[in-house]
Formats: sequence, C-alpha cells, structure tokens
Amino acid sequence: MPYIGSSPNFGAVESQTITTANGSTAAFTLNQFVPDSDSIIVTVGNVVQEPTTAYTVNGTTLTFTGTPATGSNNIYVIHKQGVIGNGLLPTSG
Repeated sequence: MPYIGSSPNFGAVESQTITTANGSTAAFTLNQFVPDSDSIIVTVGNVVQEPTTAYTVNGTTLTFTGTPATGSNNIYVIHKQGVIGNGLLPTSG
C-alpha cells in the first residue's frame, strides 16, 4: 500500500503466553511492568477478557477475578504500545 511521505513503522507488538494456569491460581507474573488494566489485552482460551471486570493489574502482577481453567498456553497477553511518558509536549523557558 502506498503512503504519502515516509513509510510508517508499526513496530513489534510485545506479547506473553502464560503456561502455568492450573485451575486454582488467579495471579500470574507478567514479563514487564503494566501501568493499568487497560494497557493490555488478555485472552483466556482465545476469549478476550474485559479489563477491570475479568482481571486487574498491579505492576507486573496480573490477577483474575476467577481462576482460569487448566491448560497449557491458554492465557495470552498483548501489551498495547502507547505513548512513552505523559504525552505532553515539553516546555522550555
């Protein structure tokens, strides 16, 4: 597809597959810091979970409100790419 100007660089999407679901554990460790539940997309058994309803995040801990079913590789986390910093333009005197 042609673009006006430089071709966009979409970058790589960071993701993580969690393989330790055992039907009784609700908290899992993420491989990177997450600022809030809306900063990731979580699927369990290929079903997208609703942030703050199905799961919460605190730093690198992903906690489900229920326990995901036993299964190898059934939890998949996609880290959304967002603005680095606060998104404000710097000001100089």
